[in-house]
Amino acid sequence: AVVEATEDSVVLSDGRSVAADVICAATPVHPPDWILDSALPTEQGFLAVNDFLQVQNQSSLFAAGDIVSLASPRGRSGVMAVRAGQYLADAIWKRLQGTMPHRFKPQQRWLTLLNLGDGSAIAAKGRFALESPYLLRLKDRIDRQFMQRFQGRSMRSENGMRCEGCAAKLSGQTLQAVFPGVFEDAAIEDLTDRMRVRSIDALTYLVDDPYVMGVLSVRHAMSDIWAMGARPTQCLSLIGVQRANSEQLQADEFAQCFNGVKDAAKRYEVSLSGGHSLALEQPVVAISIEGEAERLIPKQGARPGDEVWLTGPIGSGVLFAAEAAGEPVGQAIDRWLPQALESLFAASQAASALGVHAMTDVTGFGLAGHLKEMLDGSGCDLCWADSIPMFEGVSIALARGIRSSAHHENQIYAGRFGDRAPSPVVFDPQTCGPLMVAVCPTQASTLIKQWTGLGFSPQRIGSITTETS
Repeated sequence: AVVEATEDSVVLSDGRSVAADVICAATPVHPPDWILDSALPTEQGFLAVNDFLQVQNQSSLFAAGDIVSLASPRGRSGVMAVRAGQYLADAIWKRLQGTMPHRFKPQQRWLTLLNLGDGSAIAAKGRFALESPYLLRLKDRIDRQFMQRFQGRSMRSENGMRCEGCAAKLSGQTLQAVFPGVFEDAAIEDLTDRMRVRSIDALTYLVDDPYVMGVLSVRHAMSDIWAMGARPTQCLSLIGVQRANSEQLQADEFAQCFNGVKDAAKRYEVSLSGGHSLALEQPVVAISIEGEAERLIPKQGARPGDEVWLTGPIGSGVLFAAEAAGEPVGQAIDRWLPQALESLFAASQAASALGVHAMTDVTGFGLAGHLKEMLDGSGCDLCWADSIPMFEGVSIALARGIRSSAHHENQIYAGRFGDRAPSPVVFDPQTCGPLMVAVCPTQASTLIKQWTGLGFSPQRIGSITTETS
């Protein structure tokens, strides 16, 4: 056996050296070691699959490509995995529907093109082979056509990249310059026997999964209605997919995103009444929400002595900024997502029933920015608690200097209300953020007990004081 190769020889395991003008190394395909450790059925180390590309005795597990040993043996080639892709998509879909797919029929022969590096290529199919410079052009055209199928979307520039989600919104000071004053979280219509509220919100893609973005967008838009103590009743959607060269790519993305919106509407018990669509350079999902309540909770109304509580942690903007910077925060984002999708309706209703003095949701302007909107003009301030609840991984990212692109604008917008805060996370924009309430100290323990019983992790962030205290 060869144990070493030099420039002009190979060294064998018994110590002999064999001179060579040209040394060619050929290695067989080798399966990854984890397959043997997995207890899954194998043949010569490769996953054993049946005629439906299902791992033997594992009907819900499919596999294809060089990792498998087919029931009808074939040589190993990249084209086999490519051709199996469409079959796998159909087979998995039929499996989910409870039906059986047709058998996979692998090719018996395929064209192999090898670039010789001298301006020509060898073509081989079955027992026939041919060498020619024209074959290199053929190979180049085939390769380019194949790669073009996946080039319908342009890469985003890394220079000056802005964060997405709620961090993509216009700054608070920009909106305040155009619309002076303080607005409620939703528009209000008095129907005599009840109050109707309406709001609209939009998110650019935080994650690459259109379905998840559909769900997140509905959940995020719901917050404004929950923040006023109302019950969401119906919604409309506007889905802007990524503009692409392929109509099929656009259709697929729209279908996935719409399914997310539809499932979220069902999840949050709101009627999806309709919507519209368009294709954009950057995808976005906008949701309009309508809700009703007998009594609304205002954004302003906090009183000196009130305690300020959050239903849960913050820091999502930092996590996604860290991800964009290449930091290893994937697991932290995976843990953030289930918390982000939690309905805040029950928490809102508990606060409303108790008669809290003020309530809002913490979203794009950050905790300090939304605190400013709650207290601005009231003659009140906040005496911050010693700590702010944060998602896993946020404190580490902050220590490494990671900030959302909206951080600085939010800090300016918050002004004095961010002074003396225990952490810069108070300026972090939140997507699907928590509720923030100002509640009388004598009622706080009751509310927190109810929130905890509902599965939330409430934390006090401070107490309301007068500006001069």
